[in-house]
Amino acid sequence: MKKIILGIAIVTASMFSVNASAQNTDKNANRPGREMMKAMNPFEGLNLTAQQQEALKAIPNPWMQAKADKKKDKEAKKEAKRQDRIQAMEEAKANRTKYLAEVKKVLTPEQYVQFLENSYVNRPMMPMRPGKDGMKGMKNGQKRGNRHNG
Repeated sequence: MKKIILGIAIVTASMFSVNASAQNTDKNANRPGREMMKAMNPFEGLNLTAQQQEALKAIPNPWMQAKADKKKDKEAKKEAKRQDRIQAMEEAKANRTKYLAEVKKVLTPEQYVQFLENSYVNRPMMPMRPGKDGMKGMKNGQKRGNRHNG
């Protein structure tokens, strides 16, 4: 008896969900404010002449100007951030080069080669950082830091 009631409940719920999804065919039709967007044109229905339309276009719109200024400011900040990042990378590269030059002065050529092998060739792999695709390079279910234990 419980199975029959459960089955009827599932069928009824699925019928309502299919019916509800079939009702909304146009995503933008019932969007709030749609009618208001049409009513926001104050020149609608005025039957403007071509000369009047050109004269109205020539008048600067402070709202559009503010929007354009805001966009320019945002792009300028983005470019400044990018330049700061580039400068930081160049400084880091210069610091590494300076450090390696100082180390090279102290070590013998054989020791320097061994140092480079130890530093760059034979060093253990660092765990990968999560990117926009999740944990890149990780196997399913593998936790961060357990990269070599999989």
